[in-house]
Amino acid sequence: MAKHGVRKWIAGALVGAAAMSGVAVGAGSAEAKIDQGRYKMQQFVYGVIPTPVANARVIGSTLFYDYWGVGPWNLYSQKIKPTRSGGMASFLTTHPASQWYSRIEFRKTRYGYKGTMYSTGSVAMGDMILRKVR
Repeated sequence: MAKHGVRKWIAGALVGAAAMSGVAVGAGSAEAKIDQGRYKMQQFVYGVIPTPVANARVIGSTLFYDYWGVGPWNLYSQKIKPTRSGGMASFLTTHPASQWYSRIEFRKTRYGYKGTMYSTGSVAMGDMILRKVR
C-alpha cells in the first residue's frame, strides 16, 4: 500500500507542476489553427522593445521566418500546435517539454495573430505580432 500512495503523490505533483507552469495538459478540442500564408512578423521583447520586421510564412503546421527581414525565408522555424484560439508555436517539436522551455501562444485578431512569448514555464517574455500579407 505504501508504494501505491507514493505513486499517486508523485503523479499528482507532476500534474500540479505542469498546470502551474502554464503547459496545457489535455487541453481538450483544438479546432482552430493559424492560417497558411505570408506574414510580416515583429516581436516586442518584454512588451516594449521592438525587433526589426521579419518575413514569415506558415506552411502546414510550421512557422518559418528570417528574423531580421533579410536572408533566406526559412532561416528559423517553429512547429505549431492548434489551440482553441489559434495556435501554440515552439521550437523543433510540439512536445510538452519543448513548449515548457519556450513557446508562443497565438490568438486570432482582425489583422492576423498576436502571441505572447513564454520562457521556462510561465514567464512572459514579450509579444509577437503576425500581420497577414495580401
